[in-house]
Amino acid sequence: MASVIANCLARLVRAGRVSQKAADAAMALHEGMQGQLWHGMGPIHGDAASAIAVARAMAEAAHRRKYEYAKDALAQVGGEKRMAAHTRGESAGLSAMLQFDVWADEAAAAVTNINVESHAETILGRLFKRVGQAFEPYRSRMAGFRQDTIGIRNVIRERYGIDTGDPIAKAGAAAWRSAVDEGVLLARRGGKDFSPLEDWRFPQHWERIRVRKFRGEFVDEILAEVDAGTVSIMDKITGLEATRLQAPAIVRRAMDDIIHGTNRGASGRGFQRDMRVFRINDAESWLRLNDKYGSGAQGLYGMMIGHMRAMAREIALIDVLGPNHGGVFDTLLKVAQRSERGGKVARTLTGARMAELAYKDQSGQLSAVKGDLIGGIFGGLRNIKTATSLGSAVISAIPGDTITTLWAARANGIPAVRVLARAVNLMVADNATKRELAAQMGVVSHAVTDATLSSRRFEDQVVGSNWTGRLASSFIRVSGLQAWTEGLKRSFSMEFHGMIARQADHAWENLDPAFQGFLRRYGFIEADWVKLRETPPLEIEGARFFDTEAAGALGKRLNSAIIDERHFAVIEPTALVRAVSSAGQARGTIAGEVSRSSFMFKSFAMTILLTHVMRAATKGPWHQRVFRTSAFIATMTLAGAASLQAKQILAGRDPRNMQTPQFWWAAFAQGGGAGIYGDLVYSATTRGGQGFWSTVAGPVLGEIPGTIDVFNSIARGGDYGAALARYVKRWTPGSTLWFARLAIDREIFDFIHSMLDEGGANAAARRQRQTFEREFGQDFWFAPGTRTPDRTPDLGAALPN
Repeated sequence: MASVIANCLARLVRAGRVSQKAADAAMALHEGMQGQLWHGMGPIHGDAASAIAVARAMAEAAHRRKYEYAKDALAQVGGEKRMAAHTRGESAGLSAMLQFDVWADEAAAAVTNINVESHAETILGRLFKRVGQAFEPYRSRMAGFRQDTIGIRNVIRERYGIDTGDPIAKAGAAAWRSAVDEGVLLARRGGKDFSPLEDWRFPQHWERIRVRKFRGEFVDEILAEVDAGTVSIMDKITGLEATRLQAPAIVRRAMDDIIHGTNRGASGRGFQRDMRVFRINDAESWLRLNDKYGSGAQGLYGMMIGHMRAMAREIALIDVLGPNHGGVFDTLLKVAQRSERGGKVARTLTGARMAELAYKDQSGQLSAVKGDLIGGIFGGLRNIKTATSLGSAVISAIPGDTITTLWAARANGIPAVRVLARAVNLMVADNATKRELAAQMGVVSHAVTDATLSSRRFEDQVVGSNWTGRLASSFIRVSGLQAWTEGLKRSFSMEFHGMIARQADHAWENLDPAFQGFLRRYGFIEADWVKLRETPPLEIEGARFFDTEAAGALGKRLNSAIIDERHFAVIEPTALVRAVSSAGQARGTIAGEVSRSSFMFKSFAMTILLTHVMRAATKGPWHQRVFRTSAFIATMTLAGAASLQAKQILAGRDPRNMQTPQFWWAAFAQGGGAGIYGDLVYSATTRGGQGFWSTVAGPVLGEIPGTIDVFNSIARGGDYGAALARYVKRWTPGSTLWFARLAIDREIFDFIHSMLDEGGANAAARRQRQTFEREFGQDFWFAPGTRTPDRTPDLGAALPN
């Protein structure tokens, strides 16, 4: 019988009816089913039943492939149409499919305006809406230092059908299943051809470092679980359970795949068939294997939320680029490459290479780690530098974000005061109820959903969930930067939904001009608005909000547009910025790690160029462009001036004289030029900094000259205490926390300096006072080398007579 089936398949291949790959898979399926059917039916009947089952499976697979191919074809045609419609060229149109359109091209938006980056957040909001309050007990607290890592293990047990007597865990397990089922449904609607196991419960996040460490035990341990009946090994070729004789070879192949990174859940892809080799049938076995080879006891919450994010991103890629999004993107990329035009600068901003980098980021190719040692060293150093450098960033973020929010609100007709008032309220009085209200309208709470316990604004700085990643994330939270960013993002989105609900009372011609401009900018026409107006609003605590999920496909487009506009209110790195910062290389490669380290803390300035500056400089007549660009830079400089003066006082100095050109240049660097990381740029131009080129190299690589200077100072003798104290401070997490920085400087680092060299410490304190007096006309109200302040800050020093 087997030879008959083999001959039939060979004839089909020669006739072009099926591919050789499909024929091989069918033969493997037949052979796999024989072993199972023979036991109950005998060889002859088993062969016949197997042949029938194979034929049925091939027919079903062919039907699914036809649907998938049709979806791919539609995505390709739609992509080419969108690219051709873009006035800046096909490459710009392709980039606009992956992230928000930096040119805000109305012609391209009229075709369709959703992009992968914003749409993924829309999908994540939809998935998280299914989770809702059920996951609230398991999120991190106390600035990320505390998390329920015991109760969430009961969620695993409940999902396996074990009654733990824990009602919170029971609700969490039900919510998790609801979210996963929703993700599967959305992926299938997009044309994804896959058949998830009916008893699939959780993703399998194998840490290759752990598997490599215990590789001598991995195969034997898995096979012992197989013998105990707690783990089943699936044959990826046949889709059936492997026999005991097949299992060892399959397990060894899976182990090699994990170690070499080709079968790792952390690669960022959702719905991976490769992850289904191991079917774990027992909760305790799942927990035991996860503790030893996976995310560990402290990583369960992050693993589950990370899987939701991976699902959302994969669904967004499917919706925009089709089920086979890699193949469709490659085809569209070739179209873009053939049609590139314009000068070198234009190609840099809108070129096909930029689109290719953005796709690499969105598809998770840049998040995989190619080299654990190199990635671990550089990633850990960047995490420590984040924990040591961003302690006072919130002092810059509040004035800077206030200005960008005002501009974004003004561009869309949103009451800016309401946005800021709600943001402050969320910052100081955030709670589970307010997060639930936001979730009802699909507004994602990143403080709850981020697997690294930090907001997306800093995900290019915070690397991984190891102890250094948690350290960096925790200090971002302690500083208040997380709370401010999270509150402002949710506030902007919620007020946008409220404004749309209010505008729904008006016909198209009576809409607020700014809001109508927003709709036109994203390709909505009057007929679309008529349909959107019919959507019943959400009634939440006496206020009305537009329900984008209830508005269907139009609501999906609208929510994506809202998220795009939020990029202008709260500056966070886009897919393109993240990809450029990585040089298009994966983590753990020399080129990728050097590039990430060099671009560290520079993503703000890059993103602000692609948002506000690009919008101001490219829209409208030239005189309006000049005015808007100048006005934006001027207002951001004012924000920089406010944060600069606040930081002077927090550093123990009187405010700087605002009547000098030097002050306003520093204010521009702080606000208009570098934003919340402007203090790093500014410090590089002062005697207390490490030099301009060290800043260009980035905080990690820029420490090389500083490290050499410390050793040289110690070797030469003399006042090495100052250099050593500064060096230790630069590597001490929390040393720049705005509310403790002055006390830490005076009580710890000044003390270290005086202990090493008391005379040198006194001389260094005098030189520091003389330097600030000579260069900036400043005096100290809490002088270095002293234990108590001399007086209160002299606020009049900002505007001396």
